[in-house]
Amino acid sequence: KPKTLTITAAPDVSTRRRKGVVIRDPEDDLPSDTPAKTPKVKDKGKGILIEASKPIKKKDQIEMDADQGNKWKKKMKRLSKVSVKHLHRRQQREEN
Repeated sequence: KPKTLTITAAPDVSTRRRKGVVIRDPEDDLPSDTPAKTPKVKDKGKGILIEASKPIKKKDQIEMDADQGNKWKKKMKRLSKVSVKHLHRRQQREEN
């Protein structure tokens, strides 16, 4: 005798959600001894990009050193002139 398979439709299951207002007591949600977690701020990478300074080339460094040397020589020359004038005035005062 051949076996026959009968297909019957399954009853529809109710999937409706209940709509309504849920009232909760804030004291029941968080115990008083546990602090509320603060949300972590995610860095979006929109900060100002600061590029690392490049090392000075040897040629540029030599030029800078020469400029500094010239400035130092001028300053020393000026100071020596001032000091010579000052010494000269002092000698004149002592002679008088």
